[in-house]
Amino acid sequence: MTRKEVLLKSWEISNDMENWFVPIRKALENVDAKQAVWKPEGIADFNSIQEITHHLFYYKARFLCRLCGIDFESVANNETTFLAGLAWEWEEVKQELFSVNSKIVTHIQSLKDADLELQQPEEAIGQQVLDLATHDAYHAGQLVLIRKLQGAW
Repeated sequence: MTRKEVLLKSWEISNDMENWFVPIRKALENVDAKQAVWKPEGIADFNSIQEITHHLFYYKARFLCRLCGIDFESVANNETTFLAGLAWEWEEVKQELFSVNSKIVTHIQSLKDADLELQQPEEAIGQQVLDLATHDAYHAGQLVLIRKLQGAW
């Protein structure tokens, strides 16, 4: 496998294809609006499914803009990436995440292996793809845990 193929496979496993862990798409399957905003009582600093989904969308949208050479207006801090999702409808957040995932895959497929070394802005594209796939795997585990706490898994 080429590096690009390995990165695309990592992306696919973390987002769409069940393997050693549940991918994002499966973790979000059949989640309704009520489940999406649910948080356990008495636990501070606990993010909802909707907040986590927007957080994932934010960092992927930023990455896609970088790939396309488009300026991206950053938010003040990481915590804001979670909370901004509450201003959106649940289905919109979820569909935007799936859409940006698809666009990133299409863009990566069009790259040459040498392009994976391009710094955008400080880190190589290939490293960013791997970081985002790992980030997805981490948060997919959180999504499954939340659904288990809800009794919905």
